[in-house]
Amino acid sequence: AHARLASEEDFSEWGRAVCLLNRKGCDWRELHAAIPYHLQHAGPQSRIVLAYALSTAPYSWAEENDKYFMSWLNTERYDQVRIPLMKLLGQLNTKDAEKRLVAYAMIEPVNEPVAIAAVRALGSISTLHPEILQPLVNHPSDFVLEEFYRTLAMRPAPFWDSALHLHEGRSIGAQAEMHALRWLAGEQSAADDLRSLLRSSDGAYDKVTVIRALAVNKDFMPLLRDEYIIPELPPAIRYAAAEARVEMHHSPASQTDVITRYVIPIWRTNEPGVQAVLATWAAANPADASGNAELSGLMSATLRSLPLPLLLETYNEIT
Repeated sequence: AHARLASEEDFSEWGRAVCLLNRKGCDWRELHAAIPYHLQHAGPQSRIVLAYALSTAPYSWAEENDKYFMSWLNTERYDQVRIPLMKLLGQLNTKDAEKRLVAYAMIEPVNEPVAIAAVRALGSISTLHPEILQPLVNHPSDFVLEEFYRTLAMRPAPFWDSALHLHEGRSIGAQAEMHALRWLAGEQSAADDLRSLLRSSDGAYDKVTVIRALAVNKDFMPLLRDEYIIPELPPAIRYAAAEARVEMHHSPASQTDVITRYVIPIWRTNEPGVQAVLATWAAANPADASGNAELSGLMSATLRSLPLPLLLETYNEIT
């Protein structure tokens, strides 16, 4: 906490070390308390790292230091530093913070990284207000608009208001995320709209964005398994479909025989990226995965056949 830092490299490495400690859950307040002092002497690049160190603290740093934080927020002009500041702003969990986040997302000319960070931070606000969010529905960036609907759909109680409807001419991804949100809000016709959008999408990128949105509805499991995790399709599509299927499993309505009907058939496609996704899921759900001898056998056989070091990441996930 009282280290003598003299150079940009010192500040950056010190900040990275704090980030790593945060990831380990170390609640060392004296380290975080030293960061405002270091910020007085740090340059733009190391300020980014120090800001991330505060935004990843295992407690609400901004809420505990709101006066200092608001002063910093109002004077910071470097956009790359503003990105982690958006997450800190969301920690305040107030209507004023919601207004400020929307304002940052709407700054012109559009800075997409800052705007997306602001939209994601809205997910931390406990109560959202349609009248405050309304400007985001007309955001000029499709990427920001996608993130807006995705953020709303990820809330514990999906937020929805009839005023939040998509205008014509927006990207496939924005349309897909809005249909997913509609489905979560109880509009059953949104499932048909998602299916139709997937069929009509031409490029791999568009199909991937729609497949990501399908994760809200477990009824799409057979479709992904049978039509989108097959060798004939590009790896990006197969990978996205596997991720969506894994995310579907977290739904309380997921089927109990998911391993037999989905995990094992998908594993047998022998796509390393897909297998890495499924292995990550198995490690996170040992009660579901550990009792299936066929799955364990497939994993062991895959480990013996993977070429190393080319597929080291998949090997590590399976291990």
